[in-house]
Amino acid sequence: MMNSYIFTYIICFIFILYVYIKILNQKYKIHNKKIVVVGGGLSGIVITLILARHGYNIQLYDKNNDLGGNSKKASSGINGYCDKLYKDMGGIDYFNKKFINDIYNSTKKEYFSKYTKKLINTLVNNNKKAINWLEKNNIIFDDLQILGGHKYKRTLSNKNEASIGYYIINNLKNKINKYNNIYHNNTSIYNVENINGEYILHAKNVVNNKKIKINCDYLIIATGGFSYNIKKYINDDYITSLPTSNGDFAIGDGIELGKKLNANIIDIKNIQIHPTGFIDSNNINNKSKILAPEFLRGIGGILINPLNKKRFCNELGKRDYIANKMKIQKINFFILLIPYQAYIDNKYKIDFYINKKLLYVYNLNNSNDMLYKTVKKYNYYSVVGEDKFNKKIFPNTPFNNKFIIGYITPIIHYCMGGIQINENAQAIGVNGKIIRNLYAIGEVAGGLHGSNRLGGNSLLECVVFGMIAANNINKNMHKN
Repeated sequence: MMNSYIFTYIICFIFILYVYIKILNQKYKIHNKKIVVVGGGLSGIVITLILARHGYNIQLYDKNNDLGGNSKKASSGINGYCDKLYKDMGGIDYFNKKFINDIYNSTKKEYFSKYTKKLINTLVNNNKKAINWLEKNNIIFDDLQILGGHKYKRTLSNKNEASIGYYIINNLKNKINKYNNIYHNNTSIYNVENINGEYILHAKNVVNNKKIKINCDYLIIATGGFSYNIKKYINDDYITSLPTSNGDFAIGDGIELGKKLNANIIDIKNIQIHPTGFIDSNNINNKSKILAPEFLRGIGGILINPLNKKRFCNELGKRDYIANKMKIQKINFFILLIPYQAYIDNKYKIDFYINKKLLYVYNLNNSNDMLYKTVKKYNYYSVVGEDKFNKKIFPNTPFNNKFIIGYITPIIHYCMGGIQINENAQAIGVNGKIIRNLYAIGEVAGGLHGSNRLGGNSLLECVVFGMIAANNINKNMHKN
């Protein structure tokens, strides 16, 4: 009888040990699979950080010397629901409903691709999670503004940070750097193959030109757009003549990688022209301009034709609307006027541009000057509540004789097109099917923004789809 019990215990012990070893082996297989992220902007940083915290074997490659890409240039803010700033303002369901309406109005339904509606719903339904994730990662939001194309305030930033993008990137970069050998800078991925389900990346060090091969099971493309290399993709004399807000690294290399893997490339002709890039008097012909952020118009900035010194648009209109109004003027430079009260309320942010000699304090006392008359007429419209351009919101009015002035020009800002993705950020092939273990996130992905991205959605897109791609990979790892 005793021997029977001992035998049973031994069998049970062997079975438990077998199951335990099986589990350990499965965990090893899962965490031994290699994940590669190409592109070190916000979307690449978010997915890398999440999967690194899960313990996965993940590597982040970027051709620049430092992380951030164009994300660190984003200065107006990030759209999203923040509990402390939206208290007693209708709740998340009301917020999301109005948010979707403004996105639909901006992107234009006639430009929707197969997944656009699902992508918009995914973006909006996950905006609060994205903001909460950033807050848990020590990002502080204490300012709320309205941007062009929005009917309500929903763009978050920090009062003490001139660039919300730089603030977010700097914070998350410090967290990435705590992981040893996870981030590789100065590494350009110039070719990719899929051999028997494994991705083979051909790379080189941009400093010493040393070439290497990188193997991975999962590939995430997060390389941004092509605004600095616009002539390769766009045949339009007006657009290609414009400067850009992007750095010289935004050349479309991620789209070319997608093409090599038979990814479907969509909306490639949909280019966003931002109405306001600063003209630096010390470098007028510089191809890459510093963005005059949309929040400057959100706090009351108005746009003036310097030839007749008159306004020509609703400054809180959509970006494509204002850019088209500028094109009609047949000039490429304009005046930006900001009420002095807006400067007082946002001194830290505006001083950043004053110190760079892009904005100046200006006194106007000549009542015969047409600019003086334009400002006085604007003050009148602010009292009436609507002007001839259907503008109904007039922040920080009235203008007085002292204000902030700068000179701006329209610039190429964002590429709506790219690698087609579904709501899980999975790349779609030219055959309409999901490409196994290939993801595209951020500006390199196409389909979300239709013909015109709503201001404040680029940073949100990076966080939302970075989180979703990470969760999808984690789920698929365990499922497989």
